[in-house]
Amino acid sequence: MVQIAFSLFVISIAYDVICGERERGVLALVASNPVSKYHILIGKYLGGMASLLVPLAIGWIAAALLINVNPMIEFHIAEWSRFALLFAPLVLYLSAFFLLSMLVSAITGRSARALVWLLFLWIVIVFIIPNGAVYIAKQVRPIPSKAVVNIESAAIEAAFREKIRDYGAKHRSGSYFTSERSVISGNLPFAFHVLTGSREAMRWYLEGAKFYIPHRIEYAEQIGNRHQDYYRSLKRQTVLAENLSRLSPAWVYYNISAGLSGTDLRRHERFIRQAQDYRKTLMTYMQEQGAFSSVNWFTSVNLNDMPSQAGLVASDEETFFENVTPKSWDDVEPLDLSGMPVLSSGPAWGNVALGGVLPDLVYLIFLNILLFLVTGAIFLKSEVR
Repeated sequence: MVQIAFSLFVISIAYDVICGERERGVLALVASNPVSKYHILIGKYLGGMASLLVPLAIGWIAAALLINVNPMIEFHIAEWSRFALLFAPLVLYLSAFFLLSMLVSAITGRSARALVWLLFLWIVIVFIIPNGAVYIAKQVRPIPSKAVVNIESAAIEAAFREKIRDYGAKHRSGSYFTSERSVISGNLPFAFHVLTGSREAMRWYLEGAKFYIPHRIEYAEQIGNRHQDYYRSLKRQTVLAENLSRLSPAWVYYNISAGLSGTDLRRHERFIRQAQDYRKTLMTYMQEQGAFSSVNWFTSVNLNDMPSQAGLVASDEETFFENVTPKSWDDVEPLDLSGMPVLSSGPAWGNVALGGVLPDLVYLIFLNILLFLVTGAIFLKSEVR
C-alpha cells in the first residue's frame, strides 16, 4: 500500500504544485505579496505533507485502537514502540516522493510534462531498480538450483533408510512389545510409541535405538550442511541485491519497515542461529540424562519387573495384556521435563533492530534534505511567471 499506492497518490497531488500554479498565474500572485520564495516553498511542503499525514495519522490511531480492544492480540511496550516507530519511515518515504514531485515541478515548465516525468521516475524507483537489482545479483553471483539441493537431500535420506532396513533385516527379534493396544513383533530396530513389553523386547529396542539415533543425527547433519551451503550462497546473492536496491527509496522503506517489525533477513538469521544453539543445548541435556542408553527413556517400568519372553511365547494377545505392566498410557507417570532447556528467541527489536535499519533511516533523511535543498536552489532562481 505505502510502497506503490501511497507513493503514486503523492505524485498525483504534487506534480503541479509549482509548475501548475505558474501556468495559472497563482504563483506570480502569491509572490507579489511581501513573502520570500523560501517561505513559499516551505509553506507548500508543509501544507502538502499535512494533507497527507493527517489522515494517515488518524488511520494509524484507529488501527492502534482496534489492536488494543482485540482480545486475540496482546501488545506490550516493545510492540507498541515498534508500531509507533513504523510511522517515521512512512513519513520519510512519502516526503521523499513529495519533494521529488516538487523538484520536477520546479524544473519543468508544464504540468503535463512534469506528470510524465514523475510517472517514469516512479516506475524506475518502485519497480525497475528493485527487480533489476535482483536480476543483476543472479547474473553476478549465480547459485545452483534449490532442486539440486533437494535431490541431494533425498539421496542422503534414502541412504539412511537403506542402512536402517539393512540393520533391521540382520537384527530381527521374535520378542514382543506393545504400543497402546497393539502387539508388535520385532522387525525394524526402532519404534515411536513403545508402552512396554518383554525384557528381551525392550533390550532389543534399546540396542536398535543406540544404532538408529546416532545415524539419524549424522544423516540429518549431512542434509543440514547441504542446505547451509545453499543458503550461504543465497545470502551472498541477496546481500548484493539489497545493496544495489538501495538506489531505490521504495526498497529502503521496505527494509526499514521489515527491520522494525522483526520480519527481515537479519531477524530470520538470528532465529536460525538461536535454534541451532538450542539444538546443541538440548542434545547435551539429553546426553547428560542418559538419552537412548537406558530403557527409562522408553518405559517407566523397571526392566526387572517386565515379564520374560519365555513366559509370553505361548500367550495369546489378551493374555499378553494381562501380564504386561502398564496396560495403557494412563498408567504411565508423566516425564519430569522441568530441567529441559527452553528455546528463547529473544526480543525482536531494540539495539539489534534499530542497528540494522539505522543506515537506511539515515539514507532516507539525507535524501529528503538533499531533495529539499536542490528544489529550493532551483525554485529560488526560477521565474514565478
